[in-house]
Order: sequence, then C-alpha cells, then structure tokens
Amino acid sequence: MKGNIHGIGNEGRYNYIVLNKEQKIIDFIEKVLKDLFQEEIHLEYFYTDEYQSIEEAREKKPGKKVKKKVEEIIDQRFNFSGEDYKIDLIFGKDKVFIIADISLDKRKELIQILKEMFKFNGE
Repeated sequence: MKGNIHGIGNEGRYNYIVLNKEQKIIDFIEKVLKDLFQEEIHLEYFYTDEYQSIEEAREKKPGKKVKKKVEEIIDQRFNFSGEDYKIDLIFGKDKVFIIADISLDKRKELIQILKEMFKFNGE
C-alpha cells in the first residue's frame, strides 16, 4: 500500500515534499540516499538497539538494530548532505517535510522513487 503525498513543489534546485507521517518514510529516505547518492550515512538516526534482556542492555553492547517507530520521532530535523546534494527532513506530529537542494536530474529520479512508494491525496 502506498503512502500519501500532501504537497510537492520546486524552484530551481530547491524542492519540497510534504508526506503523511508513516513508517515507510524511513524506507523512502534509505532508498533515496542509497539509490540516488550512494550514501548509507546518518541512517543510524532511524534505528535503535533492541536487547533480549535487561542484563544485555546493562552491558552497553550494541543490540540488534531495529527501525524506530516513526510516530515517536516528533519535532526533529535531520540533515543529509554530500558533494552535490543537501536534504533536510523535518518530522512534525502528523507530517514529514522534505526539503532538497538537488540537480534537475536527481529531482527526476527522486520523483520516480516517490511515485513508486507514495500517491497524491485523492488518487
């Protein structure tokens, strides 16, 4: 099932996307960073350690990495940047705002990934 797009727009290299706050946002960001920019950095923001026991947690060793619940990420901003891109991701209470400074070619690829995973409200 596809997620919902509330709004999208651009002006030159500046692009914005407003999405329903859904768990698949994390998958979308991972796909964009990996497919468009060959990056796997900063994704630890969206993962947490899961432990099998209190003792395991007390040892402060890394546990099994699991995705955070997106509804627990509120009023937070994350930035991803590289040589030819800058992406700000802002998590509100109900929506996620993506602001991207990317080339026209990358924008076309971004929109393609967006269409694969999301639909406009009313579609």
